[in-house]
Amino acid sequence: MNYLKSFLSFFVIICFAVFAKSETFEELQTKAQNWDSEAQYKLGDIYFEGNDVDKNYKESFNWYSKSAMKAYAPGEYKVGYMYDNGYGTDKNYKKAFEYYMKSAKKGNPDGQCAVGTVYSSVACGDIYGVKTDYQEAFQWYKKAAEQGHAPAQFYLGNMYYSGVGMEEGSDYKKAFEWLMKSAEQGNVDAQSEVGYMYYEGIGVEKDGKKAFEWFIKSAEQGDDQSQCYVGNMYYDGNGVEKDFEKAFKWYAKSADQGNPQAEYNVGFMYYEGRAVEKDTRKAIRLFMMSAEKGCKDAQYMLQKLDLKSEQQ
Repeated sequence: MNYLKSFLSFFVIICFAVFAKSETFEELQTKAQNWDSEAQYKLGDIYFEGNDVDKNYKESFNWYSKSAMKAYAPGEYKVGYMYDNGYGTDKNYKKAFEYYMKSAKKGNPDGQCAVGTVYSSVACGDIYGVKTDYQEAFQWYKKAAEQGHAPAQFYLGNMYYSGVGMEEGSDYKKAFEWLMKSAEQGNVDAQSEVGYMYYEGIGVEKDGKKAFEWFIKSAEQGDDQSQCYVGNMYYDGNGVEKDFEKAFKWYAKSADQGNPQAEYNVGFMYYEGRAVEKDTRKAIRLFMMSAEKGCKDAQYMLQKLDLKSEQQ
C-alpha cells in the first residue's frame, strides 16, 4: 500500500461547495456586503468555481478572507487552501497552516484533515514551519474522520495500516474499518485499498468476489492500480469468471496510464498471443517500458529473452 501516495492525493480530492440555486447571486452579494460570513464564503465558492460568473481566484480569495475575518471556520480553511496553492494570492505555506489550524480548532473537518496532512508531510518543517509529527497527524485525522470526512477516513486507515504514528504498530482491522467507511462514501483510493485487503486477506477474510466488487468501482473511475487488479482477476478467474479478453482490456487501460505492472501484463499477452494476435515486437517494447520503471517481472523477461537469443 502506497502510504505516501495516499497523502499526496489529498489536494487532488479537495471538493468545493456548490452555489445553492435557492439564493440569487444578487441576494448573496447583498448579504455578503452586509458582512454575512456564510454569504461571503458562498461568494468565494462562486468565484472559485466560476458558477454564473467568470472564474476569478483573486475575487474568490477576497471573499474567503472577509469570511475568515469573522472567524467563520469554513472560510478560514479556504483561505488556508488558497495560500497553500497560490490561488488568488502568493503561495505562503506558513499562513496556510495558520488558517488551517484556526479552522481545525473550531471543529471544521476540512481544516482538521489539512492540519493532519501538514503534520504528516516529511517536508513540513521546511515549508510550513512545523515539525513532522505523525502522532499529531493521527489525532487530527481522527477528529475529522469521526465527523465522516472521507479523505480523513482514508488517511487514518492508511496510518493504521502502516503503523506510522501508532505506538502499537499496524492494526489491520482498524485500517480496514476506516478505509471501508471512506470507500462507502466513494473515495476512489479507499475503494482500491479495500479491494486489495479483500484480495490479500489483510484485516479481513480473503474474498475474491468482494475484492473484485471494490476494485471495479475504483477501476471504472480511472484508478490505474485497480484497473490492473481487475485485469488480474479476469485473467486468473479470481472472484469473477475467467475472461482473457476482458483481462486484456483492463490491463490496457492501466498501461495507457503508465502503470508498469500493467505494461508488463499487456506485453506478456502479446508475447503469448492470448486474447490478441501474437506480436513479439510489441511485447518486447512493452517489457522495456515496464522494466525502465523498475518492474521486476519485465526485467526478468528481458533477461530471459536475451539468454534465449544467445543460445540460438
